[in-house]
Amino acid sequence: LLLRLLPTDAFPTKWRYGLSKMAVVFYLFPLALVLQCLGSLFTPNQAPSLSGLPMSVQQIQTDLSKVAIPELNFSADIALAFLSMWGIGALVFAAWQVYCYRTFVGKLQQTRIPVPENSEAARQLTLMKEVLGMRSNVHLAYSSAVRSPVLVGLWKPTIYLPMENTADMDMSMVIRHELTHLKRK
Repeated sequence: LLLRLLPTDAFPTKWRYGLSKMAVVFYLFPLALVLQCLGSLFTPNQAPSLSGLPMSVQQIQTDLSKVAIPELNFSADIALAFLSMWGIGALVFAAWQVYCYRTFVGKLQQTRIPVPENSEAARQLTLMKEVLGMRSNVHLAYSSAVRSPVLVGLWKPTIYLPMENTADMDMSMVIRHELTHLKRK
């Protein structure tokens, strides 16, 4: 989110996209667990020295009493409570996102009007699919629920165009833009 404050030319778009994906991963997995795993990769494992081995059980007991064991800051119950709160928050957020998406797709389905096959948009779709080397079946539709063109759907992708202001659009650029989203998944 802090990257949004930087000017767009200061940080490449691919990097912004990659870092936003990484932010989602850190949101889905607790940061402490990820850092602990990363930390274990960078700490060298040292072989124990054989020269300092104790010779008797008595010496082992006296050496163990001298070892300082660091105390934990959190009890296991508190850590479990925080981890549970994080898990519940992640589930609630994911459920909310699914609900919003399903509501939006439902509204699109209700207001959907297929684009005629002899229209400029349909011709541009066929042309741009050929130019981009795409074979997937993509549908075109008009909808009053959108204000700008949008690609929706994972298994049955549809490009929704707004009902008004389509005359002002360069349809080849619009179709190419949306197909590029589909091509890059």
